[in-house]
Amino acid sequence: MEGSIYDGDTLRVERGGQELKIRFCGTDSPEIEQPGGIEARDHLRSLVAQGDGAIGVVSIEKDQYKRTVADLFVIRPDGSEIHLNWV
Repeated sequence: MEGSIYDGDTLRVERGGQELKIRFCGTDSPEIEQPGGIEARDHLRSLVAQGDGAIGVVSIEKDQYKRTVADLFVIRPDGSEIHLNWV
């Protein structure tokens, strides 16, 4: 899946022509306009960039805004994983 990053705990992915807005399960970070928001978004972008642009998504539920709540990860070229919810 490929996508774009809104802030430190929400992103958009495309899968099979379908766009999903995803919120990290068990993670909260500042909104983009709050102090630390831009830094949180940029940190997440740097983690995602360590993979090939694909984002693994393990769906947990839908929230009140119809976003998918999920565990997310990227796989580095060496085969190791970065679990994005934990960093």
